[in-house]
Amino acid sequence: MNDTRERREYPRYNKQFRAHYITAECTRGGDECTIINASLKGLGVVFHSTEPLQVGTTIILEICVPGQPELYSVKGTLKWVRKRTHDSIGGIELAELFDALPNEDDTVDGGNQTEESRIHIRFSTNLNGRYCIKELGTSWEQCTIFDVSRKGMGITFHTTETIQVGSTINLEIRVPSEREPMSVKGTLKWIKQENNEYSGGIELIEVLDEITSLIIMLQG
Repeated sequence: MNDTRERREYPRYNKQFRAHYITAECTRGGDECTIINASLKGLGVVFHSTEPLQVGTTIILEICVPGQPELYSVKGTLKWVRKRTHDSIGGIELAELFDALPNEDDTVDGGNQTEESRIHIRFSTNLNGRYCIKELGTSWEQCTIFDVSRKGMGITFHTTETIQVGSTINLEIRVPSEREPMSVKGTLKWIKQENNEYSGGIELIEVLDEITSLIIMLQG
């Protein structure tokens, strides 16, 4: 067994995104790093600093989440590290599972009938997909997912055909770097026409699991 590698109990996905890090012992500002892969319990990180890092060090990472004004902070322990010429590469075991879409209250005005009531944080996104309507047995049509939470999605349906509230929507979502589309199903809660298309919100039949949330949050 290679002792320089973190033992991995969760599927690991190759991702590339920028972040900042500090150590618990650090008394100055944070340094830049690049997260190169991620799982629910660990991160592979390139540390853009010539300062040496010790195995066992507590690392605090601040990650820029697409569409969100505030940084997402996670903490973990450096399990292995390898010094390179101008930087270091290492593996961090997170103190808590990486919960990409935390379950917090984000309820909108209940009097607004054009919006789905939200009890989960919603993130802006821009993912291509396709949909079909179960009750009508229609063929697959193109759509764009413009925001997502654990329990719902905002969708632009690229069609001029009216879709009825209450319809069951089958979705296949294409996420960059994933070979297979993600399949989800939900109920259409609201819809409105915008130019020659329709925008609407679906309530998912099953809450997104953390792996799916992580992939969507960190999508290209």
